[in-house]
Amino acid sequence: MLQSDGPFQETLAEFDPDGDGRISCWEFERVLVEELQLPVDQREILVNLIRQRLGNKGRKEPVPTEAFLTTLRSGYRIYSLHTP
Repeated sequence: MLQSDGPFQETLAEFDPDGDGRISCWEFERVLVEELQLPVDQREILVNLIRQRLGNKGRKEPVPTEAFLTTLRSGYRIYSLHTP
């Protein structure tokens, strides 16, 4: 799937620059700052939400990309429900 969809593969590469198939919270935050240039308050909300949903494992070590994306999707739903 990744090989057939260039833009999606490029997006994932932003979150997983070393290409190990795992994404850490610090990699996620780096993209929010450098690529998306989110305001600090929005960035903190998203990063804290992801950290909470991943638990200790996500804070200390990278998680598989699929697990991270699932967490991001469900976290984004919660975030979007609570923002104007």
